[in-house]
Amino acid sequence: MGGQLNYGYQPPLGLPGTLDDLSNKDIDSRLNGETSVTAMQYGMGVMEGTIPGIDVLIPTTTSTIGQFEGVSMNGKTTQQTMDGKVLVYPGDTVGVLRWGRPWVRIAPGLTIGYNDPVFLIISGADVGKFTNVDGGTGTLAVKATFTGKVGTGEAAVIYLRHQINE
Repeated sequence: MGGQLNYGYQPPLGLPGTLDDLSNKDIDSRLNGETSVTAMQYGMGVMEGTIPGIDVLIPTTTSTIGQFEGVSMNGKTTQQTMDGKVLVYPGDTVGVLRWGRPWVRIAPGLTIGYNDPVFLIISGADVGKFTNVDGGTGTLAVKATFTGKVGTGEAAVIYLRHQINE
């Protein structure tokens, strides 16, 4: 008898760039304006690109909250390498969740609580990820709160509210 019953291919709890639930949401289509295949990942905060309303880029130190588009979402058109890395190629269409409840990438080592504030990291190794710690000029305050749900690895759910006209 015996034999392997678990092959280790089960997805972890909370895949960044996926929806937490089926509540109201707003997802727009944009193009990945990055030129490197490793720059953009699902579940990151993204900014207006070189052609606002057409493409998106990951944040930089000069990004402003007015340029914030939303969270990059997995539209089920992903490509995965043999070692399990999901790649978002330059020019690919990317869903951008403008409001709703997405699983997002968070900075390592965070303790997330219910209704914690959300900040987008715009500098350093964790650029594009979210945190509940105000990092001054290295972060931007986003109209969102953490729901308290934390997944496997560095993933958590935020309740992202409309950034404009609220």
